[in-house]
Amino acid sequence: MLVDLVANRYKMTIYLFINLIISTYFLSTILYYNYYGTLVTYNAVFQLGQVGEVKDSVFELFNPLYLILYLDIAFVSLLVLIKRYPFKRHISVKKKLVYSILIVFLLISITNIYIPVKDGVINEMKLGQTMGFFNYQAYTAFANHNNNVSSANITYDKIREVKGLDPKENLKYYGVAKDKNVLVIQLEAFQDFLMHLKIDGKEVTPHLSEFANKNMYFTQFYQQIGKGNTSDAEFMLNTSIYPTSIDAMSQKYGDRKIPSFPSILKDYGYTSATFHTNDISFWNRNEMYEALGFDKYYAKPFFDDKDKIAFGSSDEVLYDKSIDELIKIVENDDKFYANLIAMSSHHPFKIPESKGLFNLPDRYEDSTFGRYIQAANYADKAFGQLISKLKENGLWKDTLIVVYGDHFGMKLPQITDAQDITLIKEVLGEDYSRYLDTFNIPLIIRVPESDINESIDTVGGQVDLMPIISNLLGVSLENKIYFGQDILNYPDNTLGMRFYLPTGSFLSSNYFFIPGSTFEEGNLRNIKTREKVELNSDHKKYYDRVLELMDLSDAYADSLPKR
Repeated sequence: MLVDLVANRYKMTIYLFINLIISTYFLSTILYYNYYGTLVTYNAVFQLGQVGEVKDSVFELFNPLYLILYLDIAFVSLLVLIKRYPFKRHISVKKKLVYSILIVFLLISITNIYIPVKDGVINEMKLGQTMGFFNYQAYTAFANHNNNVSSANITYDKIREVKGLDPKENLKYYGVAKDKNVLVIQLEAFQDFLMHLKIDGKEVTPHLSEFANKNMYFTQFYQQIGKGNTSDAEFMLNTSIYPTSIDAMSQKYGDRKIPSFPSILKDYGYTSATFHTNDISFWNRNEMYEALGFDKYYAKPFFDDKDKIAFGSSDEVLYDKSIDELIKIVENDDKFYANLIAMSSHHPFKIPESKGLFNLPDRYEDSTFGRYIQAANYADKAFGQLISKLKENGLWKDTLIVVYGDHFGMKLPQITDAQDITLIKEVLGEDYSRYLDTFNIPLIIRVPESDINESIDTVGGQVDLMPIISNLLGVSLENKIYFGQDILNYPDNTLGMRFYLPTGSFLSSNYFFIPGSTFEEGNLRNIKTREKVELNSDHKKYYDRVLELMDLSDAYADSLPKR
């Protein structure tokens, strides 16, 4: 309508251009949903610079049927070109009528935004369905999302009160790794079902499985990442702060001064370093690492794309060159806290044949799941080489080693091929859970010079990593703000999840919950049997707890000063 008011000669061209933009936006929305499983929002624009890096993943998710979005443009353009349809360039439109219709549509849009918000709907997918796509975009862009929590009231005592935790004095495993080096290996797209997995009798991850058998292995550990994916996992590891539902933490808080684990460990004589073979600007890591207080960070220029897989140097090169740098720190009589961000097993899981691919049965041929298995096997081989190098260079006996997955590798709705679904069900022995299996990642911790060896089924998440490691090191978090908990000593846990799940979703020691438009319309399941459980007021307290924790976390992050 507005085009009719302001344009004449180029009216059809403008219509087609607007149509092209809208169709492209819809295509982007579909691809975004296929990748993330959630609705795109306006701030995805800030990720456009990263599309080139993940183009292989984008092409993998593209379906030629999506081109139907452009059929109308092609059809109308063809008619215009061959001049068989007498498009009128001058159409008489009464301006008062146009303005009246626009006002009516505007009022309807405002009503569609106001009603679900007034009714307390916080489930992002439900909001999108109720408001409509474009109204939801306006809501995320312009609505006031502040939770009115005063940062002055945020203390760990308050957080502990919300969690329902009573402080303990004699903590299990406190200080068992005191003054040891700390090496954290973050495995790309690595899910827990890969551990101890055998295909036709051959183990997929023999080195990691053996490592788990001899150390602390947490079998009920879960991802909690937001839009920032791998970078959000790094952020949580080093802050114990929940990611938001809208922004990547590295992009939103990269300019802040963050009380972080590297900063805490500096007071205990540690030199901190992080190693990542991709471009340092990817996910704004150049700012995030400074915000987190790392003494040193190494990225693509340091590794020089040697033996490239996916976005940068292979995991083998990452481990080899990183250990050489860590040896220099030790030779300087310092202790190190190091993060190694492995990347070779990134979607779409294309490992060069020269790496000696895992030999799969014929039924896995040309399947995404087969490539995932081969990528995991390569990641395992590289990890085995890392362990050997640590032993060769004398670091093994003095280093606390933490290994965990950053996020899912095989995620619905990315998995649509019947072959992949059948193969996953075959290895699991049951249907693949869209959430529990997908979000379950391994956590393995080795305490040097100890005989600690146990399988732990306590529910935990990435927000718990910092307090767990702190306890083992004997590092005090007194008067620090953090939102996870040491699950070795506080096993009664409630984990909040959002972005990949609607806000208000939680995982507790017994239950997994996803809200509907309201709590009462939500879906609660037993995490062991996976059977549906009827909701009651006792379950509501977990829901309220998670919402309050996330409000506190958001308010705390927003209150952090800029550097």
